[in-house]
Amino acid sequence: MRENKVALNYFVQLMKENKIEYRNGELWRKWELRRGWLKNPKKVTKETSNGYIMLRTSDKRYPKCLYVCAHRVIWAFFNGEIPEGMVINHINGNKKDNRIENLEVVTPARNVRHAIEIGLTHFVKGNDHYSTKVKDEEVAVIKFLLKNTDLMHKEISSLFGVNQNLVSRIGNGKRRGEIKMCETLSLNDYQKLTERTDNKKDPVNMRLANYSLGLVCEGAEVGDHIKKHVFHGHELDKEKVLYELGDTFFYLARIAAIAGFTLEEVATANISKLSKRYKNGFSKEASIKRVDTK
Repeated sequence: MRENKVALNYFVQLMKENKIEYRNGELWRKWELRRGWLKNPKKVTKETSNGYIMLRTSDKRYPKCLYVCAHRVIWAFFNGEIPEGMVINHINGNKKDNRIENLEVVTPARNVRHAIEIGLTHFVKGNDHYSTKVKDEEVAVIKFLLKNTDLMHKEISSLFGVNQNLVSRIGNGKRRGEIKMCETLSLNDYQKLTERTDNKKDPVNMRLANYSLGLVCEGAEVGDHIKKHVFHGHELDKEKVLYELGDTFFYLARIAAIAGFTLEEVATANISKLSKRYKNGFSKEASIKRVDTK
């Protein structure tokens, strides 16, 4: 139901003309547009979808049917025009109790707080809110990407399957401002982000072959930097090693994804295997025995 000032003023005027009578929080129609004055007044009982008593009528002077909540009409009848931007609150929380002493004018924010205070509603946000499109941990990653990468809002929105405007509002703090930016990416967050440069137009087997060869080649690049440092006397270029390790990690992430594993599952499986093989830390004997394979 959408109310406007015309509707509110229309019904307040009917009350002033005694065509609608106020009786201890109830409204009684003494007059109707088509029938005129009624022999037996009729109590207004029609409700909105969210439980408020409402008034409605069709007057040919207006292009649309007029709707208005009864509690707003009653407050305006006794107190005058409702201030701009303000709402009428039921003090005891009962939407059908429209006694004037149970009505007060408040801000929309105060109206919501009052509903929470008396238990009419519960304030939920983040993962628990019905309209949440991204989870708290995803918001933290989005904030990380906005600050630490050159990815455009459009690219980030595509990665998380949300509207570009939502990413923008998260970035400027207008949405989910209570969520802090993550300091680093988790293994699974990283793996998700590698999807952006996965050429999914190629068949799966071609992608597996491409990423397997890439893993070998990039691993060789790392080995080449180490070889030059150890055997050729070069300074170890840590920045280049970092980038080559990153490329290696990318190929590993995509192979795992195609195989149906998350990177965290891969890491967990590896740690589990090593803990069985080397219960007391590395030793040649344990390496030879390999108890985890028996």
